[in-house]
Amino acid sequence: MAEVTAERAPQKIFVSGTWGDLGSYQLTVRYALLSLGWEPVWEAASQEVGARKRLREKIAECEAFVYLVGECYGPEALQSISDPLRSFAQLEFDLAWELNKPIC
Repeated sequence: MAEVTAERAPQKIFVSGTWGDLGSYQLTVRYALLSLGWEPVWEAASQEVGARKRLREKIAECEAFVYLVGECYGPEALQSISDPLRSFAQLEFDLAWELNKPIC
């Protein structure tokens, strides 16, 4: 098991997935990461201006990306008219892919 010390900050792992059908699984993954000494990171869906940039920055800070896939299609992210419609979870995946993050 990884030991967390003052010299070494815990690795950040981004956890993504819809909450309606996968909320309990997200919590389980977050607790498992914490028990291993890692820091789970997530972002609540937001239509705020700048949300995509903030999301990209959060994912960029992480070592890896955990993507939970279920049956629900979550809320759509606000995007430009020329972009295809994407849910927040899909957008998170797209950003992790663009940033070359390991995806689990």
